[in-house]
Amino acid sequence: MSENTASRGRRDRSLFLQFMAFAVCFVLVNIIVFHNKNIHSITHSLPHLHISSTGEIPKIFPESKPHDVPKDGIAGCLLLKDDNDRLSEWLAYHWLTLPLKYLVVAVDPTGMTSPKHILDIWRESDMGMDIVLWDDADYGHWINHELDDLYKHRVRQSRFLAECQRHHKAKGREYVAVIDSDEFITYNTISDDEPDTSSVGLD
Repeated sequence: MSENTASRGRRDRSLFLQFMAFAVCFVLVNIIVFHNKNIHSITHSLPHLHISSTGEIPKIFPESKPHDVPKDGIAGCLLLKDDNDRLSEWLAYHWLTLPLKYLVVAVDPTGMTSPKHILDIWRESDMGMDIVLWDDADYGHWINHELDDLYKHRVRQSRFLAECQRHHKAKGREYVAVIDSDEFITYNTISDDEPDTSSVGLD
């Protein structure tokens, strides 16, 4: 009785594995066919190339141009202390998602590293981000040595954020993000099954 049960179990496993192998092959074939159809449709949608007598190939797509800093970009204030390991990702993420276009960065002088080399990459590129680097003197901060380290940081942060927002306001920037280098702004998406509340409270 036990041998029949074991034999039936092996047969069931074999059938299951055969079915899974067939399913995987079916999915792969459909992916390949769909991919080839897309390539075919893309290549046929491109204009025919006519090479001139000089051997020049006409340009299909327009040349890319450096990004101009748009007036509707989001501004930001960022106080840093030894956060270089996060800074590159932070800049790229908020440049892409907000988009972050104007940024004032202050560096805590008690830190051991400087973010200047990372900021210079963005400032010298054509990504369209206007970055200003401040030290304590740029925003009128002076250190009260009678305070402990925690309160020194809080006073510096309060002073910097106040002056940074004044700076952006003087430049006519309407939206200013005040976050730290370990914080990332995201959007609350509205799913299709959520009720429409756009008219709530308008009556």
